[in-house]
Amino acid sequence: IDIRLPGPIDGIGVLVAVRGYGVRGKTPAIVLVSGGVPSQGMLDTIREHCGVFLPKPYGMEELRAAIDQAMKASTDWDIECLDTMDLPSISAC
Repeated sequence: IDIRLPGPIDGIGVLVAVRGYGVRGKTPAIVLVSGGVPSQGMLDTIREHCGVFLPKPYGMEELRAAIDQAMKASTDWDIECLDTMDLPSISAC
């Protein structure tokens, strides 16, 4: 999720809202990205809600590492499913 989303809610707001809707104690893996430098307050909120921050531009290895880190912090994903994803077909941002 990009931190700077257009509209009434930004990426931090999405992170906080999604983490608040955990079902039966499960929480999704979330990676936040931005081309700008987030404030210390934003980084603290990301950490508090178990999100992972990935600065732009990033390559495929950085994306894979961020997804892996987010999945480890999540209680909703099976880490092994990362190997079944077709990530090489995704172009780097």
